[in-house]
Parts: sequence; structure tokens; C-alpha cells
Amino acid sequence: MNANASTIPLPFSLGNVQVTVDGFDAPIIFTGITPYTQVNFQMPVEVQPGTANLVITVNGVSSDPFPVTIAATAPGIFTYDPTGGTLDPSLLQGVIQNPPDYNNSNINSPSNPAPAGSVVVVYIDGTGAVRTPLADGEAATGSNPAKAVSTATIGGFDAPVQYLGLTPGDVGLAQANIEIPAGLPSGDYPLVITVGGLQSISAVISVSGDGTLPTFLNEVSLFNDFAVSERTTLQVLDSTLYLCGSERIRVFDLTDPSLPSFIGEYGDANLNSREISCTVNGTAKNPYLVSVVGPENNPTLTVFDVSGDNLQSPTPLAEGVAVGGFTGLQKFVFDGNIGLVNTSYIDSTGSHGDILAFDFSDPSQPTLISATSTTQLLPFIRGAGTVPHTLFAVTGTAKGEATGGTGALAVIDTTDPTNVAFINQVKAPGTAILESFAATADTLVAAGNTSDDGEYISPNVLFPGNLTISTYDVSDPANPVFLTTVDTGIQATGSLRTITFDPSGVFLVQYQYPLSDINGPTSLAVVDARDPKNPQFYPQFTYYYFDGLASAKGYVYAASGNGLNIYQSVVQ
Repeated sequence: MNANASTIPLPFSLGNVQVTVDGFDAPIIFTGITPYTQVNFQMPVEVQPGTANLVITVNGVSSDPFPVTIAATAPGIFTYDPTGGTLDPSLLQGVIQNPPDYNNSNINSPSNPAPAGSVVVVYIDGTGAVRTPLADGEAATGSNPAKAVSTATIGGFDAPVQYLGLTPGDVGLAQANIEIPAGLPSGDYPLVITVGGLQSISAVISVSGDGTLPTFLNEVSLFNDFAVSERTTLQVLDSTLYLCGSERIRVFDLTDPSLPSFIGEYGDANLNSREISCTVNGTAKNPYLVSVVGPENNPTLTVFDVSGDNLQSPTPLAEGVAVGGFTGLQKFVFDGNIGLVNTSYIDSTGSHGDILAFDFSDPSQPTLISATSTTQLLPFIRGAGTVPHTLFAVTGTAKGEATGGTGALAVIDTTDPTNVAFINQVKAPGTAILESFAATADTLVAAGNTSDDGEYISPNVLFPGNLTISTYDVSDPANPVFLTTVDTGIQATGSLRTITFDPSGVFLVQYQYPLSDINGPTSLAVVDARDPKNPQFYPQFTYYYFDGLASAKGYVYAASGNGLNIYQSVVQ
């Protein structure tokens, strides 16, 4: 039987159910089955951030203590589905009251947008401690601001928060009074609220306006009938998209790039739920896909034939190919039939960064032909555009177990694959490490961190600083010229991917949660580097969790916890 609390203060027992967190009684809002057994309760104000023990008692019988993580803040925007049932988690509308009357008959929606420049009321929770503490279960009686610092963005643009705090008359409900940027044109935009350094999941806000602020991305569709793994690689070959996860490779037809059609999946019997990355060599006469298969401390290679009609169930050309005892392999890049893969990891002996060269002239028998090692992390390598036999790698200058280095861009000559050589390294002042990058013919954008005091938590090295964006002039690839670094001020343990979004100089960056919230959401941002000496950073979408990014035919494909998000380029 369902039971709703009908009194304020909220009761500590409802429907013969009680809840304690670290021994403190929790006020209960709801108990019932909807369709699962469910208890909604307010977290007692006495509970401190960290790990706490949750105990639920039903009819006098108590559960075993269950450990839960308590954060000082954990902002979440209340949402609803304006379409009436698609349940697309990435298109959910925020519960937002429009001016001038701010009531439930004036809720923001695509058919009822709020004017650009106006102030809206956004309903949220997880704002943390307030300036005037209330007893557990008590309702707010007036303005009661949150203690934590808050910011917001709409479409990546700053949206001033005029008030963040409890909503009068409600228990635990909070609101953010947010000013919509005056220069926005009409449209639906992602809204993200940050409280105490932690970001909310994106929610949609609809805006009416005639401004001229640039827009970059429109979300157009989503595959959300499958879950992606913690390590996902997206590869595009002609009109085919490969989504490589730990368990299997999913294949999509991009004939209609706005709405990919699912072709099939394979690899379950070959990957052993341990795929780390995949790369397609589309320049080969008969294209093939190379999977790096874990475990990380003993990786191997599996090669699939993806030529001709081999899409739904390609033939494994090779399985279990040894990699010379190297560990921590990342992702391949190809220079003809030479495949190069980097390692990047930290262990008890320090930092490691290797570049391994394999000969794939016979893809059924990949052969390790050289290994070039450093004592620096090499988080990411990629070819230097159309320049033959030249690679870029991002790194940091700190060696071994040392920290306090500077992020840097390395240039690598692969003319002789048996003797891969580092030929240049250009620092990026204002950074401690660079982690991912992408480049046009003239401009390279690298995402990094203000700290290189990394902590290895599989499968990533996590850093405790802020996300940085650095730009280089790479019109002469052998001699990159550093231009500038922007400290975004966003706490992020690292950048997952950076890709070129538009050849004019617009890039996309996926970045991770702060170290204080390693189970938190990840984000997708736009970097407008059309003026590379003055790049602009625009956070766009925040979800659980982005990992995997590719672009093709004016569309972007981002693997997330929801499945596969598809965005259309609207670069202005």
C-alpha cells in the first residue's frame, strides 16, 4: 500500500517504515510500490559528507546497514517529459516557472518559452547546507539561501543565479532564480546548474528571443535501449558507425546521419567483456578493425575484417595477439599498414608512456616491430592531419613519480617505424598535463588539467585540478607554436575526448567529474577556436556519463549512459 506524508513537519515513521542514516532518524515523504518497493525520505541534516550507513526498518525488522556516499552538494534539476511519454532522458524539460506570475499554470515548455533576458524559477534539490539551519522535516518559512557558491549556464553561456535556496512552504525543495542570457535567439537549450563545484545533469529550457549569440549543437535523436560501458570508442568508416564497448561492438548505418539505424552487434565471444578500445584502418585495401582487449596488465589484440559485406558478423582475422608484455594500452592510430598505440599509466615505479609500432601488412598476423618509451604520461596520440609519418602526443614534463610539471605537445616522427623518434616538445604554460587533443590544418586544441598529481583509478588517471583548454598553431606540424591557455575554473578529473567539430576551428571536448564526485556526471563542451589566440569555452550537456565521441556528415555521435546521443551541427 502506498502512503504519502500528509503533515509538516514530516513524520519519522510512515506505513510502518522507518529510516536511519548513521543512526539519525530520517523524515519520510513516501513509501509504497511504484512499481518497485520505494521509500522517499529527507537526508537528516546531521549526516556529514563521506560514507554513511543507511538502515531501513519495516514492521520492526531492520535491514543490514547499507553504505551510501554523502556529498556536501549534489544538485539535481527536477524534470518532466513535454512529449508525453518518450522518456528520452536527454530531452527532459526542466520544471521551470516562467515570468511574470511564476505559478504552475505557467511552466516552461517548447510551446511556452521564457523570454531571453527574463528571470525564471528552476526547481532543484541537492543544494546542501543553508544559512539558517532547519530541523529535520521542517518547511522553509521564507528566503533561506544555500551556503555553497552556485553558477549556471544556458546553451553554454553564463546565466546569473540571483537566488539559490529553499522554497518557502516546502520541505527540502530548493529553487534557483536564474537570468536567461539576453542575447539568445529562440530555441531549446541545455541548462546546467553548478553548486559547490558539482554540476547537475542537463535539463532543457525553452527560450524566445531575437538575439545573436552563437549556437553550436542541436540534439536530434537518441538510442537509449542499451547501456554503454565505462570505456567506449566510436569509429566511422564511410557510412558505418562502430560503437565499441567492453562487451561487444555495435554497428550503425549512417545513410541518414540524423537517425542512425542499428545493423547488428558482434564480438561477445571474442572480447571476453574486456575491450579497451577499437580503431578502424579505413585506408587498407580491405579495411579491418583492431580491438585492444584487456585485462590492462596483460592486453592482447583482436582483428576483425570489416571489408565488403562483413558488417553484421565480421570474421576475426586474429585473436589473442601478444603485445610484448606492455601494459596499459590505449587506442591505435594508423600510418598506412603501420599501427601505433600508446600506453599511459601510473604504478608504484612512476609514470609510463610508450609508443608501440605494429606491422599490419598481414592483419591476420600483427607484428610488434618497435617500442619507444618515456617516463612521462602519454595520455593520447593522433596523426598530424594529412602530414605523412608525423604524430602528435600530449603529455606533461614531469617524469617518473614526480609532479609539478607543465603540459606539453610532443611531435613524433614515424618515417622509420622501427625507430619511432620524438623530435620536438612544446610546453603549454598554465597547465600541468595535457590529456586529449584534436587539430585542423592550422589549429590544435588540447584539453588538460592544472594538476598532474594523478591518481590511477581504472581505467583512467584522475587529476584533482581544473580543466584547461590550450591552443597551438600547427601550420608547421614539426614546429608547433603555443598560443594560449584558458583555465575554465571547472573541477574535472580529466578530459576523455577532444574532436574537431567544424573545420573552421570549432572543437568538442568531453570532460569528467571532479575528484570529490567520481561517480558524478560527465560533460560535453564546445571550444570555439576560430580565433585561436582567444578560444571561447561553452559547456553544453552534462549526463551520466559521456565516454566516446565521433563526428561525420555534420553530426556528432556521443556515447553516454543513456546510449548514443546524436547532435546536429548548427555552427554560426
